[in-house]
Amino acid sequence: MIKFVLGGARSGKTHFAVSEAKKYPQKRIYIATGLPIDEEMREKIRMHKEERGDTFETWEEPIYIPSLVKKLTPGVNVVVVDCLTIWTGNVILDKKDPLDLIEEFFDNIKKLSFEVTFFIISNEVGMGIVPIHELSRKYRELLGRVNIFSAKRSDEVYFMVAGIPWRIK
Repeated sequence: MIKFVLGGARSGKTHFAVSEAKKYPQKRIYIATGLPIDEEMREKIRMHKEERGDTFETWEEPIYIPSLVKKLTPGVNVVVVDCLTIWTGNVILDKKDPLDLIEEFFDNIKKLSFEVTFFIISNEVGMGIVPIHELSRKYRELLGRVNIFSAKRSDEVYFMVAGIPWRIK
């Protein structure tokens, strides 16, 4: 089961996904894609760690999330991937193609021989203005395509608005 959680910045995506994942029995995995590159990001990471507490095993991976799926073992009940927004930026800066890697990620999920529920988090970027800078436009375009691909391959899609989950698929 793949549940894609989409929404704007600070819309409650992570809170929703973590709260729902806590309803599953242990073993829970939290895949963190963020890098503590500045004080703001360090604080955001700290807050996310505090929110999930010690009920998750945390795997930190900024780029090669498809390889982590292969490391899952029976007994893992739920995985939260937080988030494709940061991950896509990391992949672009590493000069890789996020569309190739997201396809590999979903293919690896489908190949699992045991059942795991995934909560995959991403920001919706299609509701804002067109960015002025070329790199920002490229990022928005690629993240939009990553989101479309992810939504199509997911069993359920939720759109978060002001902390309220709205199931759209």
